[in-house]
Amino acid sequence: VAFCCSVGDAQAHTQLEAQLVELLSTRRRGGQLLGCFVLELPRMASGEDAATSSVLRLDGHALADRVVLSGVPRDLEGPELMRLFTKLGASEAIVSHPVAPFHSSFPEEESAGFASVSFAGPVEVARMLVRAAHTINEQGATQLARLLPCRS
Repeated sequence: VAFCCSVGDAQAHTQLEAQLVELLSTRRRGGQLLGCFVLELPRMASGEDAATSSVLRLDGHALADRVVLSGVPRDLEGPELMRLFTKLGASEAIVSHPVAPFHSSFPEEESAGFASVSFAGPVEVARMLVRAAHTINEQGATQLARLLPCRS
């Protein structure tokens, strides 16, 4: 891991704060956990402008070669996730939802699914994790996806 710190006022005896953290290499393999986060993902339905977009909050776990998201609504598919993840270096997003029985209807929170977003390796996943915000430019509008700390 590399750290880049700025030196503040020499008179104020403060601790150094990392301005940039970058994972240079790791021995972790594909299934090992790098971290967890909450992804705020903006959504824009066709015909809507950025002012009326909605924001999803998805729980995420970063593994050495992929990101796994939970709480994925039924109307969210891989191509919509790749709006963000393609620019972050991901190669594929696979979404899976539970099959609802014919005799009952699941409440929305019980029918939420999962997504797996594949990356080349841990360095690419770490690059995504170290930035708190990522932009999505689409249909002439710029939206902001944010990574937040895990829910407790």
